[in-house]
Amino acid sequence: TIADTYCESVILTNDIAYDEDPFTILNDIARDMKRKPEIIADRRLAIRRAIALANAHPIKSDVAVLITGMGIDAEITNANGDVESWSDIDVAREELESLLTKV
Repeated sequence: TIADTYCESVILTNDIAYDEDPFTILNDIARDMKRKPEIIADRRLAIRRAIALANAHPIKSDVAVLITGMGIDAEITNANGDVESWSDIDVAREELESLLTKV
């Protein structure tokens, strides 16, 4: 995969699973990867972890966080099967602001 080839760290997380088990999807993706990714089913926690990893990287100019999968979808199905409003942009912004207030 592209992530295997070009990324230092990979975090797999929940996307739009519809009626499928999100853990089955995540494990299927991970199984085909050469390096073992982190699996964090809670998308907010996964975004938080990615930002924290980037922030801790010793060479800040060498780091990017790429959040993929949701696109412009405005809802996400959580691990319990509940549908909730969602925006990757808003969540990433909130997590960055939270990190910056701790500094």
